Amino acid sequence: MGYFTAMDYWCCRTCAWSSLDDEEAGRAVFWASNMGDVFNTDGNLTDHLYLSWSGDALDIMSALSRYGLATFWVGKEDRAIEVIPRG
Repeated sequence: MGYFTAMDYWCCRTCAWSSLDDEEAGRAVFWASNMGDVFNTDGNLTDHLYLSWSGDALDIMSALSRYGLATFWVGKEDRAIEVIPRG
């Protein structure tokens, strides 16, 4: 879909955004290291994960849904997309 994507990217959102060039910053999805440990040792999500993003939130959420991930977004561009752990 042409997005820059990264996991556990930089120390915080501010540093992560500042590291991206203009093209990457226009369509990006990542979470920063300061999100804490939201995965167990098997790599399963155990707590809510907040994604920083730019581009089309509905496209991003649709892509995550295709891989079985539940998401929530309040509908504002300045708010994170939340990935919700199962059960």
